[in-house]
Amino acid sequence: MSEQAEVRLIALIAVMAVVGCWLLARTFASRRKQRFLAIAHALGGQPEMVNDYLISFQATVGGRVFEVRCQHIGGGGQEGSGWTPDWYLVTSTQLRGVSELHSADIRPRSRPSAAARVPTAEDFVVRDAGYPLRNGWFTPDVARSLQAFYLAKLPLEPLSIEEGCLVHRSRPLLSRFDAAGLRSFLERQAVVAAALERVL
Repeated sequence: MSEQAEVRLIALIAVMAVVGCWLLARTFASRRKQRFLAIAHALGGQPEMVNDYLISFQATVGGRVFEVRCQHIGGGGQEGSGWTPDWYLVTSTQLRGVSELHSADIRPRSRPSAAARVPTAEDFVVRDAGYPLRNGWFTPDVARSLQAFYLAKLPLEPLSIEEGCLVHRSRPLLSRFDAAGLRSFLERQAVVAAALERVL
């Protein structure tokens, strides 16, 4: 085979690889979208295609209204830096009576155990980056709600207090949850939100 023929063959293989990757990405995107839309309808939500990077719907679970988003964060997404560019499941609910000036992330240091004692503030990492949370906010009630939230073998990703909302973002949960799993997750997030409202 001549050198020119080899160059053409390599170029053809490269083009075919690019086209194959593009088709695969489109297939994954379509499946992710259809799966998210099916979950939205199962939870009684009306999904809205905001743009190419965001689909959202509202669901009422545990007596609270949640905004649930399938969102690309980083790169072409709409949120700021600090997140690995990818698709995330984002769930948020308004914290009634809590100042929008608060900004904090809360995550456990390790996986809690059902048989363990009620955790304390020492069992969690709290990054308070906004208006300081009031003294004594981390009560046993808050600790128990956080323990129950993370008992479900969730990835140890933070719950965030942002602009008067309790927000959770996760890459793996986007593909792991079905409608029943998401409902159970939101019920636990609602318990944490209620506990935080009582102390903040």
